[in-house]
Amino acid sequence: METRVQRAFQSRWVAAAATIAVGYIGLWVMVHVIQGAYYDYYQYPRMKGAEYSYPELRYSIGQAAILLWSLLGLCAAALAGRYALFRTGGKWAGRSALAFAVGFVVLVVGFIVGAVMRDFGF
Repeated sequence: METRVQRAFQSRWVAAAATIAVGYIGLWVMVHVIQGAYYDYYQYPRMKGAEYSYPELRYSIGQAAILLWSLLGLCAAALAGRYALFRTGGKWAGRSALAFAVGFVVLVVGFIVGAVMRDFGF
């Protein structure tokens, strides 16, 4: 059974546009998360010395979740690009693009729940 996303990916233009958009977003987010982690866990501790305190564990978990989401985006872009060029794996291109969108929603809901939990003292 085909979903609407899989039917939309039957057009090469939609698959190519999804490749560019999802790939750009995934790569941009990945670069910025890695850059932030480099400064937070490697560069700043060396500059500040013993007085530096590392970020809380919840921020590290959030960064890891964002990094996994951006990696999923790069995989989705690769599958959509493969489908746009070779017309193979359309089912997986649609599923991975849908997983990328659902992952974004899960991240947003997770960060809202985390902020609410912090406000209540958890």
